[in-house]
Amino acid sequence: MAHGGAALGRTEDGQVAFVDDALPGELVEAEVVSERKRFLRGRAVHVTRGAPGRRQPPCPYVPVCGGCQLQHADYATQVELKRQVLADTLRHSGAVVPQAHVVPAESPLRYRIRGEFHMVKDGDGRAALGFTRRRSWSLVPVDDCLIHHHHLTDALPGIRAALAETGPGRMRTLHLTCTPDARELLWQARGGPAPDTLQAALTDALPGYLVHQDSLTLTYRGAALDGRPGDLMFRLDSDAFVQVNHVQAHHLYSRALQYLGDRPGRLVEGYAGFGAISVMASTRPDPAARPSSLVLIEESRASTILGRLHLRLHEVEAPWRWLPARVEDALGDVAPGEADSLVVDPPRAGLGAEVVERIGKLGPGRIVYVSCDPATLGRDLALLQAAGYGVDDLTLVDMFPQTYHIETVSLLTRMGR
Repeated sequence: MAHGGAALGRTEDGQVAFVDDALPGELVEAEVVSERKRFLRGRAVHVTRGAPGRRQPPCPYVPVCGGCQLQHADYATQVELKRQVLADTLRHSGAVVPQAHVVPAESPLRYRIRGEFHMVKDGDGRAALGFTRRRSWSLVPVDDCLIHHHHLTDALPGIRAALAETGPGRMRTLHLTCTPDARELLWQARGGPAPDTLQAALTDALPGYLVHQDSLTLTYRGAALDGRPGDLMFRLDSDAFVQVNHVQAHHLYSRALQYLGDRPGRLVEGYAGFGAISVMASTRPDPAARPSSLVLIEESRASTILGRLHLRLHEVEAPWRWLPARVEDALGDVAPGEADSLVVDPPRAGLGAEVVERIGKLGPGRIVYVSCDPATLGRDLALLQAAGYGVDDLTLVDMFPQTYHIETVSLLTRMGR
């Protein structure tokens, strides 16, 4: 299986082919979708010999909708495929890593608390919501989505009714976020403004919901996070990054805190978002396990505002400073004496050579690297190893069941420390 969800195979004449809707070990008849000089891309239209893990996709929009790539595999098979893809990708990158621990999702459906729904019309010309078609920019209307939380999908009929009343205005995409604990819905128009009357129409059409335009509160359960007695609450707006699988986010953050160890010392958090990991580390029940100081780096203005709020809201006692800048720029303003531990959670592009070079000069003894792309992770781990770091541990937390996306958290320490 290749990263991206296509099975890697060959045609009868030996041509390399990437085939959607197929699984390793299967014999399929495939329709060629595109042809390149070195490979073909296609999709399975008939399975002559199926793999043991094959199943009928539970979603009626597969394979037209482009949101999910692995629904034709049962969940145990999906997890094993991701483990293999991660191992193969890191090996090809030249990084030397231990075998990954795997944390499967407790709920492989109804997990996303955030989604982007495009404005589209149904077959009768009525206002509808939809997603992009597979490997296309065209849209397909949907009435439901099995990977979105039911607090989002239960609201879709009311949202369509509100849009039928007001029209979409110049809005092209409706960005939605919900809380798993209550029927609260945060919405934002993207691609153009929504009608001024849409907020009132949504409130009327969703009588069981609290409908927000500004922000909502997201709660992380202390018992599920790391066994602490209390919960942590964060304010969230539409522009701030959030881990969309809220249940699995607890496992991801728990592993990151474990990797930080019980003496993190002076902590730097790059790509800090709204400050979740720093706040979680700074509010541990054992004061000795909290960082002695904090430097948080985040270029998003919205996340920076929320992050500063969260540090004060949770009464973080360690001295802290926030650098509202790109990580590659801000690391130069951090003194080596400020960084015993470093946490990074970059976007899909990863760190890159410039950031790794600055990390090498900074010289933290411990790095916790949260990644959402195995290819850029492999590149960066190889660079960090060349800079004198070893990969001590690696965990795959399956944040995105039914899709090819792979989320990991890695622990690196400076060799000879």
